[in-house]
Amino acid sequence: MELDKTTILPIVERLTKAFQAAQHKATLAVNRELLALYNYMGKQISVEANTANWGDKALENIDQQLQRHFDGLRDFSAQNLKKLLVFLRNLSK
Repeated sequence: MELDKTTILPIVERLTKAFQAAQHKATLAVNRELLALYNYMGKQISVEANTANWGDKALENIDQQLQRHFDGLRDFSAQNLKKLLVFLRNLSK
């Protein structure tokens, strides 16, 4: 028995909308968690850097250590960590 397209199309439309809504919620949740992670990382690095008087090489060392733990991770390069710290400093002003 062949189904009538007029019966199927409304179901497909509802399923598509539900899928898109779930994708949107998932994206928001991921972004929220990443922002919380970046905030935490920046604060931790800032506190340690100020307490221990770290030099510029400290961020490169953190970069290398994170690369070892998370093979292929490029998000937390020394350059990106510097940008993160600048962003958080400007945010707190």
